[in-house]
Amino acid sequence: ELNCADGVDNDGDGDTDCADSDCTGLACDQNDPQLNCGLDSEAAKACVAREAVCSDGVDDDGDGVADCADADCLGQACEGGDTGKNCGRDEQGELACVAREAVCSDGVDDDGDGSADCADADCLGQACDAVEVTLNCGLDAQDALACVARELDCADGLDNDGDGLADCLDADCAGLACNPSDPSHVCAIDGEGAPVCVGELDCADGLDSDGDTLVDCADPDCLSLGCDAEDATKACRPDALGQVACYGVETVCDDGLDDDLDGWIDGADSDCAGR
Repeated sequence: ELNCADGVDNDGDGDTDCADSDCTGLACDQNDPQLNCGLDSEAAKACVAREAVCSDGVDDDGDGVADCADADCLGQACEGGDTGKNCGRDEQGELACVAREAVCSDGVDDDGDGSADCADADCLGQACDAVEVTLNCGLDAQDALACVARELDCADGLDNDGDGLADCLDADCAGLACNPSDPSHVCAIDGEGAPVCVGELDCADGLDSDGDTLVDCADPDCLSLGCDAEDATKACRPDALGQVACYGVETVCDDGLDDDLDGWIDGADSDCAGR
């Protein structure tokens, strides 16, 4: 077939233009050089512009490359059984069938879904700056996906920097405001070493830090927090009557004595659990 765009059966074999296998991969439209003879979505010979199906292992448009190896397929589904995969670029930058953004700091839309790096939700929590390792993909102050360094808001219930920790659970929030209704509350560590949002900043200074007229252990904010600057074992704990005060720990659990003077003796004191 000498000409695949003239509507003539040039070689007299009964097949004209793209219907003739001689034309596979050749131009088929004089007005559009992007079109060539290949296979349409029904696998029929036709004048096509691009790879019709990107998961059939067939070079549909006759350009010598099939499926994801053909740039026509970039961003298209490439594995029939897994709709989460599409044609994009792998970690080596090669065209391939990929499931997610491979690199979140290269400015390339690796998985062909139209979003590159942090703009792609695949990158949430992943490193996003090849030089500054403290940066990762998370949410900025406007809750937009971005390359951020730390938890930006410690009172919104969101994991802003994508590290899996939100608000006070994120060490970034230590000492920062954590209650939008009460600016006196900040992220701190309680007596058990757990991060909490508290108002009373110091439970051993005899001062009403948050202005609620409750001082040290009398303030519910201080529950489980250290209350004696000279004895780290002491914390604000409830006694046998439910009154919170500054107590140490039950030092001996089988002496019949209330060592920490909280009204609980030996095994009855939660300090003795497991001892």
